[in-house]
Amino acid sequence: MDHVAQFNREVRAFEAVARRATSSGGAPLVPSCPGWSVADLVIHLGAVHRHVHAVVRDRLPGLPDPGDLAVLGLPADIGDWPHPDRAPNTGPVPPAVLDWFAEGASLLGARFAADAVTQVFEVMAPARRSWTQAPPGTGERYLFRQTDGPGTWAVCFDGDDVRLTGGSAGAVELAGTASDLLLHLWRRLPADRLDVRGDRALLDRYFTLVPPV
Repeated sequence: MDHVAQFNREVRAFEAVARRATSSGGAPLVPSCPGWSVADLVIHLGAVHRHVHAVVRDRLPGLPDPGDLAVLGLPADIGDWPHPDRAPNTGPVPPAVLDWFAEGASLLGARFAADAVTQVFEVMAPARRSWTQAPPGTGERYLFRQTDGPGTWAVCFDGDDVRLTGGSAGAVELAGTASDLLLHLWRRLPADRLDVRGDRALLDRYFTLVPPV
């Protein structure tokens, strides 16, 4: 299963349902969460996403301090937001609450995907080469650039080695969201869905050097 894609599908579906449920001016109760309304569930899940994002981003050994409100990325004015201590909150839900939820989910999805791109080059590409007896590299250099975050991966194939070089150039460059880059590296998204610059013949050689399994 592509966990990042599944996460993105689930949060988009949840957001759509939450927006519909609160569009009439109130927040209905959630039968499967006794004592909670849709607003309370949105706040809870949004906070979970922000905390997990901080754990992954900062390589924390556990969850951040619950008192560290900066982790939540809240706007300056939350006076009319549902308050967790007053659940169930069944009153009107400001649109900014759902926008905040969507932003936090997007940040987390992009961070899971970016980490997974690194894992492809550090773990899976060498493994796939070993499993399939792929040909040795001859100095092929690729640059993968994330468009929805700061990620950049310069990859060089040298003999049996796959190296992240830390550079900023390659004979071919692929740019896209972290999720799209990851899908391409697993051969689930064609290169023409990305911004490709440079030697396309070298691009075609990538899956000879890292064969699908």
